[in-house]
Amino acid sequence: MSEERLVARFVALCEIPSITGDERAVADAVAAELTDLGIEFREDDSAAEARAGAGNLIARIPGRDGVDGWVAFFAHLDSAAHEEPIRVVEDAVCGSGASRSR
Repeated sequence: MSEERLVARFVALCEIPSITGDERAVADAVAAELTDLGIEFREDDSAAEARAGAGNLIARIPGRDGVDGWVAFFAHLDSAAHEEPIRVVEDAVCGSGASRSR
């Protein structure tokens, strides 16, 4: 995947409102991405106990034939509360005190 495509996907996910407790829309977007890629996944039942809008999405991607080992990737679906929508500003992704620009 090209850097441009990866950044575009990241930006699109960041722009989906996902305040803690109301992250259903971003969970659905990630689920759609996984489905489009043909990756099997499940959502656990942690939402109620965590008072969240969605449970954890758990996907398993098989490794290449003959290659030992595995890689795990974990990420939050929710975002910290903020007053304005997260958006791209002059080719940069900004928020929560972090910035990445080109």
